[in-house]
Amino acid sequence: LTVQPGTVVQFNYGDINLTVDGTLNASGTAGSPIIFTSSFDNSPTGGSNTAGNGYWGSIQFGGTSTANVMDHVEVRYGGWSLDSIVDTTAPLTLTNSVIRNSYRNGLRIVAASPTVTGVTFQNNLGAAVSMDLAAQPVITSATATNIALNGARLDGGTIECEPVSLTR
Repeated sequence: LTVQPGTVVQFNYGDINLTVDGTLNASGTAGSPIIFTSSFDNSPTGGSNTAGNGYWGSIQFGGTSTANVMDHVEVRYGGWSLDSIVDTTAPLTLTNSVIRNSYRNGLRIVAASPTVTGVTFQNNLGAAVSMDLAAQPVITSATATNIALNGARLDGGTIECEPVSLTR
């Protein structure tokens, strides 16, 4: 699925998700970002905004998804039952974007290695980024403002590592 710059994708109220089993190429521009938002948020088209955190579901990248790009996108008011963006073992490059007003975490990473650069997380009721112990993201130049929990949340568990020998 290729989404053109300036496109506004609105989701109906409820647990409505965009599940990507192929490839999502959402490459906006600084002047024409791509916006994924609630149908209650008409502000991108000059109308009123009555949306609240979690008014729709999430964008979900599964194991059969490949070469996903989200550049200059805004993801607004997601997180009904999952986080606004969920990356489960899929290749994802998320750059120059805003994830805001999520009812849960902005980005959830499960056993994946996404590249996240220049992303702003704001007004989310969970963490900016949540991940399991198998996640290996590369996150640079990210900012988090007005986040209810933390900038990042790591699932509990045991991290396996090689034995270490310390000498003095």
